[in-house]
Amino acid sequence: MADFDPLKALIKSNTQMKIALALFESSGMGGKTEALVRDALRAANKKVNASYPIAQAHMKRSIDRKGNITHGSNSKIAKAIMASKELKALFKRQKGSVCMARTKILFSNNRDLARTLYEATLMGDLNVDGKDYVFNGMITDVYDFRFDLIPKKNTVKGWLLRYAGNAAYLAQEMKLMKKYKITVMLDGKVKK
Repeated sequence: MADFDPLKALIKSNTQMKIALALFESSGMGGKTEALVRDALRAANKKVNASYPIAQAHMKRSIDRKGNITHGSNSKIAKAIMASKELKALFKRQKGSVCMARTKILFSNNRDLARTLYEATLMGDLNVDGKDYVFNGMITDVYDFRFDLIPKKNTVKGWLLRYAGNAAYLAQEMKLMKKYKITVMLDGKVKK
């Protein structure tokens, strides 16, 4: 068992994933193997997300199998969202004060947010106050992984990111990582 390296045993196809899940469930594996995989996931999270503290904290929460979380409007993630280019662009498209309900927002410029919020939903009241937008509401999302064979970009980095995402999906399906709901309260001004 000392030679087992979970990071080298990544799954490359949907068929391999199903076989691995069946073997894992039928063998009664757990205990030591589960601890080894969880330790490898923690080490990989520290290495891969070293420059992304928000993403690192949320992945750690998933690895530690903790439940739903709500962040206040003064949290790091709330401040990052309020300063994001995507939020400003979304607000600029609105004509005057509006009530936003179930508006999807995709973060791509801030990699820390992009690694944490996948399909975020924005809800709340947007008011125009001179040169600022005033927003009071929240963002919700589910922190989870989805299996996908096709990389977003045909680059080595794109393939590696998708490969890692598929490994995380497998870990989630094996109950080694937990999906959970993220709610971020937002309240404040955003410069136009």
